[in-house]
Amino acid sequence: MQPVNCWEQALLQGLHLRTAAFHPADHPTFAPGRTARIALGDGTLGFLGEIHPAVHRAFDLPAASVCLAELDLEALAGAIPPAPALTPVPRFPPALQDIALVVDEAVPAADLAAAIRAAGGALLAEVRLFDVYRGGQLPAGKKSVAFSLAFQAADRTLTDAEVEAEKGRIVEAVSQRLGARLRG
Repeated sequence: MQPVNCWEQALLQGLHLRTAAFHPADHPTFAPGRTARIALGDGTLGFLGEIHPAVHRAFDLPAASVCLAELDLEALAGAIPPAPALTPVPRFPPALQDIALVVDEAVPAADLAAAIRAAGGALLAEVRLFDVYRGGQLPAGKKSVAFSLAFQAADRTLTDAEVEAEKGRIVEAVSQRLGARLRG
């Protein structure tokens, strides 16, 4: 299953559930290998993925893939933290960098994102998954996972050298932790 990236993450981030994670799961309504459980700690907020072929046939749906989200609204509402304190709009622009990391197929994109965040330090403002590639240019059993990184300081515009140093530290950390290597 490709990692979740669009409205699902935007919903969780908009509700300030930044520690929610997506994990591969089995669910009778969803296709095997195409399902994710939305987890917050030990709890489950819901499931999402591509509907099971049997469900697809039972409802006589068009041939295209159909995706579905099943959310536990009570659990979701109970998990929303109190309104956060407002922070001012940053005065200095972010420095945007994209990285593509080659990892074993079994490494979840969520683990890569968590490792990037852990290594990123104070200047890493945002990590966003934007692509997963599997194909002929990669060895068997490998995938390329690409992230957009935003680096930002509250007191200055970052230099190219500062951003490159932070990016290098991140790549080194995910290499040691998950065996990732920079695609290039």
